[in-house]
Amino acid sequence: MIMKYGMDDELGQIVYMDRDKGERVPFKPFSEQTAQLIDSKIKFMVETAYQKALTILKANKDLMEKLSSILFEKEYLSKEEFELIMNASGDEVDAIVETMRAAYRKELEAIEKK
Repeated sequence: MIMKYGMDDELGQIVYMDRDKGERVPFKPFSEQTAQLIDSKIKFMVETAYQKALTILKANKDLMEKLSSILFEKEYLSKEEFELIMNASGDEVDAIVETMRAAYRKELEAIEKK
């Protein structure tokens, strides 16, 4: 984002990518000091995003474990099932997961009987 869109207050609205050579090829009309600043900004953005993701995952560890337990058995969730789990309160999640697990087992039994 910093190099492609120039989205940084300190570096300004300068785009550091050569559009003629493709988005992945930077051109370098800037000093080594600016290159170091770009690197530090990118590193900061990545580290900030990583820490935010880690915080979210830790705060929702129980929910993630319940989701993984049903996914381990069922292997997929529909959009509706996922939203149902995500919008439920803590106590409701256990019941929803168990209901999904039971329904999935019945589906498997019906398939095996055919």
